[in-house]
Amino acid sequence: MSIVVVTPHDLVGRDAELRDLTALLEGVKEGGGALVLSGAAGVGKSALLGAAMADAAARGARVLTVTGVFAEGQVPYEGLRRLLAGTGLAPDDLDGGPLRAAMAVLHRLSALAGELPVVLAVEDAHWLDEPSWEALAFVGRRLRSDAVVLLATLRDDADAQARLAASGLPMLTVPPVTDQAAAELVARVAPGLGIALRARVLVEAAGNPLALMEFAALASRQDQGVLASSRLPLTRGWNARTRRRSPRWPPTPGCWRSSPPSTRTTRSRRTRGPRPCWRARRSRPPRWPPRFGRGWSSPTPYGSGSGTR
Repeated sequence: MSIVVVTPHDLVGRDAELRDLTALLEGVKEGGGALVLSGAAGVGKSALLGAAMADAAARGARVLTVTGVFAEGQVPYEGLRRLLAGTGLAPDDLDGGPLRAAMAVLHRLSALAGELPVVLAVEDAHWLDEPSWEALAFVGRRLRSDAVVLLATLRDDADAQARLAASGLPMLTVPPVTDQAAAELVARVAPGLGIALRARVLVEAAGNPLALMEFAALASRQDQGVLASSRLPLTRGWNARTRRRSPRWPPTPGCWRSSPPSTRTTRSRRTRGPRPCWRARRSRPPRWPPRFGRGWSSPTPYGSGSGTR
């Protein structure tokens, strides 16, 4: 998914997060830094990153962007190559080991920052290949004396949080919006929404901005009387924006039930030894809200389950 540049006034209920990002960008000429935006899918990490990019461009900074791609997660340094394309980084600068590659990136960014401040925007950093992430973490810990800012978005699952903890980079957790901000957002998207249906959208969305916008827009286009008394189905927009962030596992044909195939074995009828189980049903990313497509249920806090997003 590409990063969409937005202006700060387009965001609702994100004043505190925008202040932190603005403070980091305002002080970039005196010294850079890094900040990782962490949170559940749909909570607004990408929107905040887009707002920071717009702010940085307005300040005259050079903005370099990259989006992590699950299919390229096993290609060493592919993320860095795409991020620093056209900056003068030589192809062999990333050869010779992790330390040499990280130092080459740091020196290249320092040289670029001598001309203009540099802002690195990394979307879906949890899908970057490990060598690229480690090199960026190395750089992010050493930006005090350079006019370089590293911004990244990271999902909130256990694997991503473990990667973040090991990096030593500062984190900003993006929470759901407040009730007041949620009501304002719904009023912007669907100003004519009925009181009863609006209340249900607010309860079920639990402060998730993407859910608020998608379901408020859907409700405004449907028969409100029918929806208020029955169900509000999952929208194409919600599925497209959340499920495309959830990789299929395993990436090659095969499937599993509750654990990866490497941890599940079955006994072959022809052999006595165990072999990997590839007959289980392919895993699907969990739906949120859990019963949103099957009827209204009691509110479930967003991100409380163990999803793959």
